[in-house]
Amino acid sequence: MENSYSAITSIGYSLPKYTYYQKDLAIWMNSKLNQEDDRYLRKLKVLYQKTLIEKRHSVLADFESESDGRLFKSSSKVKVEDRLKIYNEEAPKLSNEAIGNCLKNSKINKKDITHLITVSCTGMSAPGLEQILKNEFNFSPNCETYAVNFIGCYAAFPALKMADAICSKNPSAKVLIVAVELCTLHFQNRTEDDFLLSNSLFSDGAAAALIEKKTGSINSKLELLNFFNLQYWEGRKDMAWDIHSDGFLMKLSSYVPELVKNGVSHIIKQMKDSLDFSISDIKHWAIHPGGRKILESCESELSISKESLSNSYDVLKNFGNMSAPTIFFVLHKILYQSGNRKMDKVFACGFGPGLTLESALLQIK
Repeated sequence: MENSYSAITSIGYSLPKYTYYQKDLAIWMNSKLNQEDDRYLRKLKVLYQKTLIEKRHSVLADFESESDGRLFKSSSKVKVEDRLKIYNEEAPKLSNEAIGNCLKNSKINKKDITHLITVSCTGMSAPGLEQILKNEFNFSPNCETYAVNFIGCYAAFPALKMADAICSKNPSAKVLIVAVELCTLHFQNRTEDDFLLSNSLFSDGAAAALIEKKTGSINSKLELLNFFNLQYWEGRKDMAWDIHSDGFLMKLSSYVPELVKNGVSHIIKQMKDSLDFSISDIKHWAIHPGGRKILESCESELSISKESLSNSYDVLKNFGNMSAPTIFFVLHKILYQSGNRKMDKVFACGFGPGLTLESALLQIK
């Protein structure tokens, strides 16, 4: 019998070659900010330790203490075009690797993909990433391309909605979502709290997800049951992402975890009000690991244990916040972990500028 829901049937991801440990990044950051006061170094070490991040990844060798660097080798101003040049070189390669890892878990190849949706907010050009991938990496000439640009950490959810709509209209469609972010290109050599915080959290990575409705896959899949969203416009200044002559500037205030805490309970209420549904039905939680305080706020508000968010914490620990691809890393762990039970419900949620919360209710099948 044909599935009644579109489903994520495969997920793959890729990481850039340079791995940095958080304790070393704190020391590098102190030296880059030209601080001679040992108290400042101690402050950074405490900040970086409290993130619960162990390691992060970058396309840049700049964060090695002995590296000449490609962008941050001196204290001179780094131009936006210099950052985007590296994005245009590295993002397609990292994306293609994630695509390969996704499709090797499925029965199809690039030529079978009918629709390609790219997701990114750390770089842009025209022709865009979606056209570059289609024309330089062996997709079908008939593959339709779309882009979800400059939204931020929750951008995977609008892309999933698009894929679901495409599959509902055309049950034979095979839609590939590719999310890639090179956040470390936008490091800012500034000491304001917003920049110290963002410099301590963000990293680079890519993920690809295959969405199908008509599938003969014998593997587990994540059916897309429903979507819910919410916006706190009063929080628009607490999380923002602006293009400036100094680069892409992240605004990230300490009030964000409180906004997310309030928002996630309202999202759950939306879900319960519109579906025959209880919070106890959720067996797996996929909260975007935007930071330790955000995950702790969700635990508190939802009255769930830290263990319930173990997949999110694990992604935070080993990869940091990669913006849009991050939620696919969490869902990857859920999709492929042992002990999954058919019909288990999965709640996934992400948030970003606006302040916007997007969520999905999924089901293991």
